[in-house]
Amino acid sequence: MAFQNAIGTTVQGGSFYDVGGHQFNIGPVIQVSNPDGVLIPKRAPLMKSCPSPTNLFTGRNDILLQLHQCFTPSPTSVESAEQRRFVLYGLGGGGKTQIALKFVKECQTETQPRRFSDVFFIDSSTAQTIDADLKSIARGKEIGETANDALIWLAGKRDDWLLLFDNADDISLNLSQFFPSCSHGNILITSRNYETLLHAPAFNCNIASLTPEDATNLLLGIVKQVTTDESRVLAECIVKELGHLALAVVQAGAYILMSGNLGGYLDIYKKRRTKLLQEYRRQRADNYKMDRIYNLADQLREA
Repeated sequence: MAFQNAIGTTVQGGSFYDVGGHQFNIGPVIQVSNPDGVLIPKRAPLMKSCPSPTNLFTGRNDILLQLHQCFTPSPTSVESAEQRRFVLYGLGGGGKTQIALKFVKECQTETQPRRFSDVFFIDSSTAQTIDADLKSIARGKEIGETANDALIWLAGKRDDWLLLFDNADDISLNLSQFFPSCSHGNILITSRNYETLLHAPAFNCNIASLTPEDATNLLLGIVKQVTTDESRVLAECIVKELGHLALAVVQAGAYILMSGNLGGYLDIYKKRRTKLLQEYRRQRADNYKMDRIYNLADQLREA
């Protein structure tokens, strides 16, 4: 440990590390005393930061516009005394998480000043994962130890923060119990569960698939071939067969990129559809797990 023998040492600002696709803020070193009264530095707990969208992100401008209109900066949620909520819902593989991450990136890094005072990414797969991420907020901000401490802090923090509840798919989960009890702040939810619309009946969007044009452009962007009239027609046929679903298109693109066989992909797909669909079901977590996608493409190429 770098600070094992250090005394009276403080690190300002902390450091960021990428672990499993998520960034963590290690935070400042804080000082604690051992039984001998010697000050020993101790790192503040990890706090998850919002990940970046995939570099493959394509289109979705109409949906991003809806998000910007809902979370418009003037007036802010604090000024209007209204907690704003939006739900992105639909089948897995449609790109809900990626749209949410792209929206956050546009708000926080592509505009000045930043739209939100803080953005907190919450894994909402289960009540346990939500509780764990809220606890990390409380510890990272040094305002407590529990999920409830974080919610109380957010309720009292009259800033324009954003909570991103990602993959809130469990129909038995009462998601509203994890909303700060206040009339300010912003909440964005991604879910396969249609019932989450109850949290934002006026502001929601069904993410079913890409538009044919966006799906075609995504595929052609991945395969990195010179675009001709013939290759565009081939790509249009492929994405139509795939139902214009973002993750399925990414999988197809990975195979075509490795094999260089744009023209023959549909025949291969139809012959090996079962294997492709099995892998697709495992991948339907919305985040593009490119290592597994390329591994599948390599297996198909060698088969």
